[in-house]
Amino acid sequence: MEDRPQADINVWSALGTEPSAVGTWGDKSRFMGQCRSAWLDCPRATWCASLEYHLRQHRTTRWDCIQPEPKRGSCLARRRGDFLRPRSIGRCQSGGGFSKRRVCFLLWRLGAHRRCNAPPYPNVVGYRPDLALPRSYQWNMALEKSFKGKQVITATYLGATGRHLLRQEALFQPNPNFSSGFLLTGNSSHSNYDALQLQYRRQLSRRLQVLASYGYSHVLDNSSNDVVAGLSGSVISAASDYASADFDVRHSFSGAFIYAIPHVEKWHPLSALTKGWSIDGTIVVRSGFPFNATTNQSSPVNFFATTRPDQVLGQPVYLVGAQCASMFQTLGVLAPKQSCPGGRGLNPMAFSIPSTPRQGTERRNDIRGFGLTQIDLSLARNFSLPERLTLQFRADAFNVVNHPTFANPLANLDFGPAYLVSMFTLNQALGGLNPLFQEGGPRSLQLSLRLTF
Repeated sequence: MEDRPQADINVWSALGTEPSAVGTWGDKSRFMGQCRSAWLDCPRATWCASLEYHLRQHRTTRWDCIQPEPKRGSCLARRRGDFLRPRSIGRCQSGGGFSKRRVCFLLWRLGAHRRCNAPPYPNVVGYRPDLALPRSYQWNMALEKSFKGKQVITATYLGATGRHLLRQEALFQPNPNFSSGFLLTGNSSHSNYDALQLQYRRQLSRRLQVLASYGYSHVLDNSSNDVVAGLSGSVISAASDYASADFDVRHSFSGAFIYAIPHVEKWHPLSALTKGWSIDGTIVVRSGFPFNATTNQSSPVNFFATTRPDQVLGQPVYLVGAQCASMFQTLGVLAPKQSCPGGRGLNPMAFSIPSTPRQGTERRNDIRGFGLTQIDLSLARNFSLPERLTLQFRADAFNVVNHPTFANPLANLDFGPAYLVSMFTLNQALGGLNPLFQEGGPRSLQLSLRLTF
């Protein structure tokens, strides 16, 4: 075969007006172009590359105190991706990829405004003059090996980094011209992610199919919620904010299996009762989310900033077992003979609140929280009906061993020692869906019928 570049070009554009629910936006036009190419570098590998451009033009109405002032702007986003797709070499193959993305967002330029009134001004929102588009870079590499017996092992390395990410700073009364808060958005946030994933899978053989995976990862950033607060006359230092992200899970294991139960074939009545049954299960084990203690410090304009306290040297962060129970029983948090939820709680003597508004010596997300262990089992039977219909009866047991999993303590020192022990199970703290259907809850059973046609 001749080594010849192959190109696939796809360009799409659309012009029109799109109304918005916010203000009186209009005259929004959009254009997107994409080019994809593939080169056959060698008989065993194919290199693919793509390039995308997104361009938006819009006319926005910006409200002033006297009358709105229309502004026009444009936003250009670019995404480039590369992927190496080798062909199979025996029973072993590998692959990898890299992508770069510039995130497109609406930029409200700070221009000349008509003043509402004479200073001081209340509640001002602004952006840094050098505000840039956030960028994300992603790359990966995988190695897959197959064995006899239809078994496959895959090892994958994943990496990602974010640069120029948005972060909002709250400056309360930065000078006498302001009577309240000044919220300033800039690009001071960044993140890094590295992960190693191992997977084992076995196709259905002798009625059994198994899938198991393990991941070791670490997510680092200096802001997981895009907001950092400052106080009037004081600087809340962000120098020690680069640490594990709020959603960092260091170790994670998950497994699943399905087994088709054999049925009796010789005796027809017993064969009818034992035919079509299967049992499957899943297991999830992971480490906990990190967190840190907090305290609220008020400003002269009745705003509150959440900061970290000072950490007392020589004191353990956690109290475990009987020592934990004795401490919180003495403080009136636990009843007599009651143990700490999860067997541990934060040590009240390990933290102290600074006397002046400042960032404490405790580092961000330096405490590892409670992990998760859950096993789910299901029993199902399929009934064949006329006209190619299938009826399935299914019984599901979630957290079948009823293993307790607790949420992290809220750890706010201003609300007393009750906030230093876990107050909820994990399913109640995750939010979103009904707690009954979240992981980390008590054992629950579910019966269902499903008709397939």
